[in-house]
Amino acid sequence: ATVTRTIGLGSQFNAAYYPPAYLAKVLASIDSLSGGRLKIAVGVGWQKAEFDAMGSDFATRGRRTDEIILILRSCWETGVLQGETEHYRFPMLKITPQPAHRIPVWIAGTTTPAFERAIRLGDGYHGQPTRRDCIQNTRQNAMSSIPALVRELRASRPDPATFTISMYTHEWDPADTDAALIRDERAFLEEAGVQHVVAAFHQRDGDAWAKSMETLARILEL
Repeated sequence: ATVTRTIGLGSQFNAAYYPPAYLAKVLASIDSLSGGRLKIAVGVGWQKAEFDAMGSDFATRGRRTDEIILILRSCWETGVLQGETEHYRFPMLKITPQPAHRIPVWIAGTTTPAFERAIRLGDGYHGQPTRRDCIQNTRQNAMSSIPALVRELRASRPDPATFTISMYTHEWDPADTDAALIRDERAFLEEAGVQHVVAAFHQRDGDAWAKSMETLARILEL
């Protein structure tokens, strides 16, 4: 954020790991310092050992995530936090600084509860298609999961024009994936109605990561 002016900032995390007041403060501070460039993708997590290590209850993570999303929005809209939910109780707290813009909350996940949470509470849905989804849809027309998912999300929202559909993938690193395959998958996702793809690379040092990013940009003509 300090060395760029237009590049967006994104963070995907399991909300139920953290106290809601902490999340509200940290995320609002990042958005304020970056001039309103933050987007977040909120998941519920899947690994009980991680929740145990964080001192967080695994069994209630879904219900707490719902509450946290509503708490975050209330903090950012009013600047104060006070009240009680099923799992949280707060005295009167003031949250400063306020975010520089309304922070979009995408719901991350691949399960039916994540899909339903996106419809109820999200500004967008952030899923993870498999390579089989993309290849079979593109080349054999044997599946329709992603197009059907997009259609149902848009049909279920009262404001479909403002609802973002994003996908993330670990399979677009040009260091070990054919360029033609990446282009095929990009074309399929775009035709299905997906608006964003977040690509995670496998590289472990900065130079190799930057090379993969630059190569991917060339492949996709970005």
